[in-house]
Amino acid sequence: MRQQGTPLDIAIKQMNAWGAKVYTQEPERIKDIERQVRDVYKKDLEADKLYQFGCYGEIKSAYCSAKCKIYPTLDKTKRAEPLDCTKLQKNENEARRNPALEMSEGQLADTIIKNMPMLCKSNGQYFQWVTTHWKRIDGDMFEDTLVKLAMTMYGNQATIKKNKALAEHVVAKIPIAPESNHFFSSCTDKFNFSDCTAVILNFEGKLLLEKKPHNPNDYLAYCAQFPLEAPHNLAKGSEFSKYLATRLQDVGEDGVRIIKQMLGAALIPYVPRIFFIEGITNSGKSTLAKLIIKLLGQENVSEVLPVIKGGGADRFNWEPSIGKLANIVLELPKTAELDVNTLKMIRDKAPISIDRKQQKHVKATLPFMHIYCCNQMPSSFEGNSGALNNRVSMLFFKPGYLNGSGSVVEYAEHIWNDDAGSVLEVAREGLADLIESGFHYFNGINSAKMASDWQKMTDNITLYFGDVNNGEWGENLFKSLEGTKFEKGAVIYSDFRQWCTESGRKPMGKHSFYKELETRFEVPRKNNGMGGERFLIEKVIQKPINGKSDTNPIFVSY
Repeated sequence: MRQQGTPLDIAIKQMNAWGAKVYTQEPERIKDIERQVRDVYKKDLEADKLYQFGCYGEIKSAYCSAKCKIYPTLDKTKRAEPLDCTKLQKNENEARRNPALEMSEGQLADTIIKNMPMLCKSNGQYFQWVTTHWKRIDGDMFEDTLVKLAMTMYGNQATIKKNKALAEHVVAKIPIAPESNHFFSSCTDKFNFSDCTAVILNFEGKLLLEKKPHNPNDYLAYCAQFPLEAPHNLAKGSEFSKYLATRLQDVGEDGVRIIKQMLGAALIPYVPRIFFIEGITNSGKSTLAKLIIKLLGQENVSEVLPVIKGGGADRFNWEPSIGKLANIVLELPKTAELDVNTLKMIRDKAPISIDRKQQKHVKATLPFMHIYCCNQMPSSFEGNSGALNNRVSMLFFKPGYLNGSGSVVEYAEHIWNDDAGSVLEVAREGLADLIESGFHYFNGINSAKMASDWQKMTDNITLYFGDVNNGEWGENLFKSLEGTKFEKGAVIYSDFRQWCTESGRKPMGKHSFYKELETRFEVPRKNNGMGGERFLIEKVIQKPINGKSDTNPIFVSY
């Protein structure tokens, strides 16, 4: 009656009626029925469980014996373990009491996955869907958790080998993200915000912005902590307006427009761009870079130095940038050699093969947005080819707000805490400007001039020929020339190397030097029977007269 939910008063009434028929000659037992019924109900209520009688009851089951004739006929999942059974029988009984031990690994794995959040994996890494995006989770910790979960499923009755086998079965059932996922190759047209996923559409040659709900099939592994266009709850003050006012004095209106587009590109880095911010210490260049990191989210930014290291270590150089939205370096060493060839590849948005330490290499895109701060622009072998003209924007900051002055220790943090709302609103303004211009970045006169001057500064061959023609260098060169129309390339290259040593520049190889002469400077080249490569050097070198070069760029032989 208690198991069936019969109320206490009805149970007493029915049991009393039953007792009156059974115990007609024993009135004392009839009186005891009500006490027994009350005790049974009270025990169940206190223990919050149903009372069981007979072979399945707690008392009798404590004395069960394998020799009992009734024991083999009982329900195997409910009967107690007999006190005098064998070890094999005990293991069998334990297995029967734990249904998980009788289920297949596939069934248990399905049960585990069903009770877990949406998961997927890609290139040995695990991701979990968190309502807006796929969050990367630690692989080793996740697999250890699965082993512990398997132990719980088996009731700590299975061997460690069996537990690990179940964990591996669960891993095998986790869906694999398609090859077109964006965990390693950045998505070219979808960008995540707290209120929507922004999609860039190209409609009849005009770029449009469309807002869509978050979708796991987009495989976006990040989400901005603020809405794209909806009202925000970020702090609103005046510190960022003061910062922009200082920058207006440095870089003018053209420079401020570039800054706004940088902030807009941090929201939607649709077209790749490289930004260089040059300035002395405490000029505010790192402040702007840190504010952009705040917009992007620290977890979405790498800090890879784009320099040529040599020695083989640079093969893993770009590993930290895999799956990142931007690469931002707060201090670029001026003594390093810039890896321009790698930077030129970001414009293609094409995945490249990136080696990873102790893991398989992956095909991944470089971040679309690159920001490099430096006191002085580093050198490169790119020269004055103009290859970076449509890829680079440059700004020069003069001393402005100083970190550590007064009560402000970290000015970027101070601006964000006081006026993050203004930073976001200016970024939205810059994004609207980018979309309106079809993501053609504004470069400005000063930025273009800085890029041109930098390329000239790093063009070692042009600077060398300039010093020779100005009479500042070349005395030993002219003594070594044979006076023929075609001169030995080895003589010119040897003098070039000596000039590089004296001026503190890194010389290029001889064959690269010859190639530059022949292609970029269009100097005729031919093999000579007297030995060596020879060049019509009068195309680039003039004989100085009275310390100054001849106005007529024609080589004068000795």
